[in-house]
Amino acid sequence: MWSTEKAVYKYRVDPEVYMAAKRSNVVDVVPKVIHHVYVSLDPISKLGPHSVSKTPPERLGNGICVRSCRVTYNPGYKYVLWGDKEIYDFLVQNNYTWFLELYNSYPYPISRVDSLKYLILYHHGGIYLDLDDVCLGNFDSLLRYDVFATKSDPFGFFNDFFGARPRHPFFKQLVEQLPRYNRWYVLPYLNVMLSAGPLYYMVQYGLYPEKSERMANLFNSTWHLQTGRCGGGAWHTRETLLVYHVYDHSFRYLLLVAVVCLSTLVYCLYRRGTCNC
Repeated sequence: MWSTEKAVYKYRVDPEVYMAAKRSNVVDVVPKVIHHVYVSLDPISKLGPHSVSKTPPERLGNGICVRSCRVTYNPGYKYVLWGDKEIYDFLVQNNYTWFLELYNSYPYPISRVDSLKYLILYHHGGIYLDLDDVCLGNFDSLLRYDVFATKSDPFGFFNDFFGARPRHPFFKQLVEQLPRYNRWYVLPYLNVMLSAGPLYYMVQYGLYPEKSERMANLFNSTWHLQTGRCGGGAWHTRETLLVYHVYDHSFRYLLLVAVVCLSTLVYCLYRRGTCNC
């Protein structure tokens, strides 16, 4: 039984950014559309003309997470569920055939979904939300931003909940740079994170030259509560735990590396002095 008690991520808007946008009296630019994606999890399944959309299980398709958004907090929004068939038709009808080849080339289904999020928001605009995200507030206050996303811990950005106005140049960059970053990064975790996932978003955000107060970063807090999680993370593997372990104990590992390097240097100097005697 999923409940809001399992919501562990809580997001707020940076107060300074929020107030700056509010003072500017700008109109809402992000459409009131929430996009969900549910695709085949078979890594060898390829998107094509015969693709058939699958119905999400009850806990995702009509569970407390989705209902909290559709009924409780954001009943006036349009909801779009993207399945395999809808994705294929969208790519073909809008001349994104090059993206279809890229989409099918990803070895992990989660990377396909991650890459698709950027294209959907670039083309249509709106808000992307994972099916296992629970809404804890109304999204209207976020619609004034050109782009909003959520910083993650320990690094990067969460990409389970973000939004943008249509055709924003930053999301154009996110889409255009995907082929360049679609490569092998040794560990499956790094492949997912860097090819199209949260670390990819972080890198592209760092490279984007035209940041402004209309691009809001959301932070973990209870000040401006919007969404939480009631499950998810199914793609995480042992490599994920390894990366977080190294990060949490980074000082110890750096100290160990320094000791090993210093010991190696001392040994080499000793051997060199011994050979010269």
